[in-house]
Amino acid sequence: MGIGQGSGDGLGGLRQQQGEPEDWTQGQLLAYARDLSRMYRELKRAHEELESTYLSTLIALAAAIDARDSYLVGHSRSIESLALRVGQEMGLDAARLTAIQRAALLHDIGKIGLPDSILGKPGPLDPNEWGLMRRHPEIGFRILSSLRFLGDALLGIRHHHERYDGSGYPAGLRGEEIPLIARILAVCDAFDAMISDRVYRPAMEVSQACEEILKGRGTQFDPEVADLFVRLVRTGDLGRPSIMATVLQPPPTNGRVSVPVSLLAASGNDESMSGLPMSARRTARSGGSRPTEA
Repeated sequence: MGIGQGSGDGLGGLRQQQGEPEDWTQGQLLAYARDLSRMYRELKRAHEELESTYLSTLIALAAAIDARDSYLVGHSRSIESLALRVGQEMGLDAARLTAIQRAALLHDIGKIGLPDSILGKPGPLDPNEWGLMRRHPEIGFRILSSLRFLGDALLGIRHHHERYDGSGYPAGLRGEEIPLIARILAVCDAFDAMISDRVYRPAMEVSQACEEILKGRGTQFDPEVADLFVRLVRTGDLGRPSIMATVLQPPPTNGRVSVPVSLLAASGNDESMSGLPMSARRTARSGGSRPTEA
């Protein structure tokens, strides 16, 4: 008699001999599967709640940073929106998009240690002040480096002021040595700075800001990121309609802060304008104001 033949052979026969129902294994597996499914749903819900808490905390931190200067209110959220749209268009996966979002929200956290006299100065920074300003990416990185959940976002925070030609800071990285997250943030940060009013200069027209981004391709900005960003702006495909509906309109002529012409004579410090393309620095100087980093 072969294996499995006869009433007492095989697993079915064994279960019958032990007085267990024929469908014992199937029932146990189904119950186990239901338990696993329930546990998965609970873990997923807990993970989503944790992620939501992380995001809420980061948004609160970003708001605290922006609140230091009334001209920067909403800046970090704007960078978040712009950078995410660029990342989506580049086909980045969910993990990298999450890193972009976190880096965008916290890219300027290092400025939390800078005095108001520097952040709100309506004129060019002197060499000592500029030295402090240049430290903010590294300070931000050190503040957040123990938060392991930030992952690659930390590299975006540290390197968002690197320049494609290697003349940026803090590490002087060039080209693709610069993390992609940082290359994306660099374009979005400069654009938002140019189209926003600051205490030291009025906002640029969006069309002019796009031209400045293109002029900086290959020197300040990654050419691929710069071209993609400008295309998204010009086609109105950046998403976040509530922001872009305002961004794509000519900047208002009322309520701008004028800077005395006497300040213009002291605005020859190009380093104080490192957040903008070189041509934008010259334009702003000729207009009697001092652009600076976002």
